[in-house]
Amino acid sequence: MIKKISSALLAASFLISLAACGGENGSPSAARDPDTAPAETTAAETEPEIPAGDFGGTNFNVLAAVEQWHEFYDSEQTGDVVDDAVYERNMMTEEKYNVKLNYILFDGNMGGMDKVHTALAGSVMSGTGDYDMIAGGAYYITGYIAEGLYADLAQMPQVNLAGPWYDGFVNEQYELCGRQYLVSGALTVFGESESVITFFNKNIAADYNIENLYDTVKDGKWTFAKAAELGGIVTADLDGNGKLNKHDRVGIVSTWDFMSLEAGAMDYFYTEKTSDGGRRLRDINDKLLKVNDIILGLYEGDFYLEARKLGGTDAYADFANMQTFFAGGGSLFVIHKLMLAMEDTMREMENFGLLPSPKFDEAQESYITPVAAESCGVPFYVNDPVMSATVLNGLNYFSNLTVKPAYFEMALKRKSTRDDDSVEMLDIIGSTMACDFMFLFSTQIDDILYSIGDKDYSSNWAKNYDKLQSQIETIVEAVKGF
Repeated sequence: MIKKISSALLAASFLISLAACGGENGSPSAARDPDTAPAETTAAETEPEIPAGDFGGTNFNVLAAVEQWHEFYDSEQTGDVVDDAVYERNMMTEEKYNVKLNYILFDGNMGGMDKVHTALAGSVMSGTGDYDMIAGGAYYITGYIAEGLYADLAQMPQVNLAGPWYDGFVNEQYELCGRQYLVSGALTVFGESESVITFFNKNIAADYNIENLYDTVKDGKWTFAKAAELGGIVTADLDGNGKLNKHDRVGIVSTWDFMSLEAGAMDYFYTEKTSDGGRRLRDINDKLLKVNDIILGLYEGDFYLEARKLGGTDAYADFANMQTFFAGGGSLFVIHKLMLAMEDTMREMENFGLLPSPKFDEAQESYITPVAAESCGVPFYVNDPVMSATVLNGLNYFSNLTVKPAYFEMALKRKSTRDDDSVEMLDIIGSTMACDFMFLFSTQIDDILYSIGDKDYSSNWAKNYDKLQSQIETIVEAVKGF
């Protein structure tokens, strides 16, 4: 017989430290000034206490659908700051709860999705409870919500959904009809490493007397219009063939998939809450059309170069060529994922800086950082629901004390940035992360996000609206039926 998990939802009594909700569309609030926080106060002193537990040395099996980035979950002490922090997180969790963590790792760069589904569904439907928890990319595991494969974390008091070790904005997008089947938090920090930011080449900026970009950000003037303006200043057809390629210098280089997420940076999110706690697609409106025009203007501008035009044969080659092109002085800006700062090509580069994604306009209240979220949850059938909930919460709690600081403070701030201003930019980036409902449920909803920047966007939106709305309603109705 399937075990059902029930209990009262823990009251939200603590502040969310990252991606707090606010603004018209529930967008992240403006980054808090780090100077306002007492320097002598540590995270351990300010964070709320987590539940205790002793589970008798039980093996705790985590199904981790994490592609090739296993080190964020299971790592030995190697001397690398992130590896050691992951190891420490795991040891602290095991000692706190007297469990033995066992990560069952799946990879394959999306190719493992069927295997992940088979493993999770088999464990739940057979009642064997093979996995005590699941973690992984949203594109892997969110689609299983509508199949009833997860327990409702909102009914598990051991999971402090208001704790600062969780990402408030992302989790609000996950919440449906008062139910919370997956959460994003410090355990899934790898997802945050894929947040969309802006890199700039400081040598090119100096050569062209580009304004102090850090001050531009601080003054609230870092917008897509500003990026286009500055990009146009440095663009040059160096080989004289009349079209941009790897032999020229451009304002911006990126890839279409990450650029498509920039609608979120402009404070546009495709869905809204309904009165019953569900979701509906927003009607087409002036803001959406303007967002589309901005991205289309980038694509068609004479200062933007798509990475695939650098001569790559596939997405991986595009990714590598984009970094090499930027590091070699080919572009002023790269708009792409934060993790580029950890790649060898970028780390060997002498002079680059970091900025958040640009805003829609100067009137936008705060910068917003689109993030390809990762998530974690508890399978619907587990052998010990209290243990699953307690350890899930503990892994996020201890990740917030160890892995997340190591990744941002050490690996990024100290190793991969070149100045104190970039560190301040990282604080803005880290406090404004957001992920759209449509991305989280992208395996069940057509890729409307990735069609942004289309010349016929308005007509395509109108043509596909009813189908998209129906797909969302199917998800909501499935949840209501549980």
